[in-house]
Amino acid sequence: MSGSRTTVQAPRIGQGRLLVLLRNPKTVPQLMRIARAIARDRQYEIDCLHILVVPRGTVPDESIVDTTLGRQLLVQVEQNHSSPDLSIHTHIRVTHDAAQATLEAIRDHHIDLVLLGWRGTTTASGRVFGDLVDTLIRQAPCDVMVVKLSLNPTFERWLMPVAGGPNVAAALSLLPSLVTLGKKPCFKTCQVFTSDKTHAGPSPAQEIAIALRAKLHCPVASEFVWNTSISEGMLELAWHDQTDVIVLGASREGLLQQAIKGNIPETIARRSMGTVILVRGATPPALS
Repeated sequence: MSGSRTTVQAPRIGQGRLLVLLRNPKTVPQLMRIARAIARDRQYEIDCLHILVVPRGTVPDESIVDTTLGRQLLVQVEQNHSSPDLSIHTHIRVTHDAAQATLEAIRDHHIDLVLLGWRGTTTASGRVFGDLVDTLIRQAPCDVMVVKLSLNPTFERWLMPVAGGPNVAAALSLLPSLVTLGKKPCFKTCQVFTSDKTHAGPSPAQEIAIALRAKLHCPVASEFVWNTSISEGMLELAWHDQTDVIVLGASREGLLQQAIKGNIPETIARRSMGTVILVRGATPPALS
């Protein structure tokens, strides 16, 4: 159960809705920069949400809470990121459970994409990315974008691993928006082969690169490498190319599975020195 305290409401005029979770003042400028790029490209409205967690046993709507940080974050958004061509709404929710409050916000505001930051580590036992991120990956019906920002983010050199299959579809659809963050961006797709077997015909990385050249207004290359570890192969290539951003598309199961070889998206996100963007596509509606 959660309570909602809305501070600002702009007119609702967009063709979709993007929810940005604001938690860390240091990451707000870059998360909003990403959100604005997507919102402009897709003509989305932006909902900014700050969540305050109160102890169980209290009533969220009746709790006395310190909203100073939340209001500072929302004022920061309103002052630094508002513009005539964007509709931005800001909210504070008081709740017992941040993950459930976020799911409620997604449902209540008909969210198409949720964007949040990740610090790169978690102390939550049995969790891959932490309670909030894991819950959204598992349960959110909309697209989910998790961003681990580097210390000084730049958005010029992009790298995206692919292996075929549908997992990268949501990430691919966001790339035209994302590459506008760079001044002179260049993009590379890559596939890691764990054996030296010759690949017959174009690889998925080559096929996707060809398709992207018609959609992205920047140079697009492709490469494949051999390594016994997919995550090590990607990290080595990112280091060699001095990659600024790694984009990872994955399914709900792929992001949360704990295989013997380790969780590939989590390993890359945790160990990369650059910015990492994880995208999990919307879950299809259940058949009636």
